Amino acid sequence: MIVVSYFAATHSNGYKMVISWFGVPFFALAFLSGCVQLVRGGPSILMNAEGVGGRRVGSALKWSDVAAVSVGRIKRQQFLCLWLRNEDGYVAQLAPARRLAAKAIAARGFPAVSLSFTGLTPGLPEALEYALKYVPRKADH
Repeated sequence: MIVVSYFAATHSNGYKMVISWFGVPFFALAFLSGCVQLVRGGPSILMNAEGVGGRRVGSALKWSDVAAVSVGRIKRQQFLCLWLRNEDGYVAQLAPARRLAAKAIAARGFPAVSLSFTGLTPGLPEALEYALKYVPRKADH
């Protein structure tokens, strides 16, 4: 996509050229981010008796901070929804990019902590079963 964006930028004019030049650094950063994810060690999501943590969570959450758990769906994508007792406080302490993502998720009617288990082992069913040991289930979306 980097090459396609560069080709389009050098062979077009007007707004198409501007959009294409935007694509060059965007796709380059996406490529670098993907490479970092491939070599980064440690768990993406860590669930234990104390709570939930890991890179995909933001800051660690105690089970006492979670009011309920459910499974959310957008088309075929499923994710684990953690309904927090103080969601505004959690969102306020997030980094700016994560805060924007949390607000976008909330605009769709989901909680700020909505975790995808795509590509992870164990998967969503096991994570839901484990979370239900500590918090009650909320009605699915």
